[in-house]
Amino acid sequence: MIFVSYNHNDQDLIDMIARRLEVEFGRDNIFYDGWSIQPGESIIGQMDYGLEKYSTFFFMLSSDSLKSKMVTKEWQAALIRQLHNDDLKFIPVRIDDCKPPAILADQLYIDLYGEGLDSAVAKMKNVVNTIQEEQNKVIRDLETDNLIVQGIAGSGKTTVALHRIAFLLYRINNLSSNNILIFSP
Repeated sequence: MIFVSYNHNDQDLIDMIARRLEVEFGRDNIFYDGWSIQPGESIIGQMDYGLEKYSTFFFMLSSDSLKSKMVTKEWQAALIRQLHNDDLKFIPVRIDDCKPPAILADQLYIDLYGEGLDSAVAKMKNVVNTIQEEQNKVIRDLETDNLIVQGIAGSGKTTVALHRIAFLLYRINNLSSNNILIFSP
């Protein structure tokens, strides 16, 4: 899941970005509070859900987001998760003339402010697609007979495993569903 962290003062720009990502990846694969939190739902509960499920976290860096306590909680929680799981991507996206926090000084960020919307969104899509390419390598691996697909809840393990089974059944002539065993919680 893609998590978009931003301050509401930047909403017009972020809405354009989210809609472009939606076309490529689908609304259900993006945590954007504009459509991910419905009336009557717990804001904190839904934010927690999004932070637990993300595989790519886009931190929209702006003067306003850097002053926001809520955005700070989001990006710091995401950064901590990423430090413990190399499969998670934490990507700052600079959207105005601001300086990233010192702890992010070593991270290359996407510079929407300097490069423009089209270039930045293309780079964001590329980051997400790179993750999908890695999943595709697992799905199409013909060298490994036995494969264990591991990951945290919501990371796409079941999807990868089922796609791999379908690929192998299609690709290997003498393989049938009787030759496949799945262990799952």
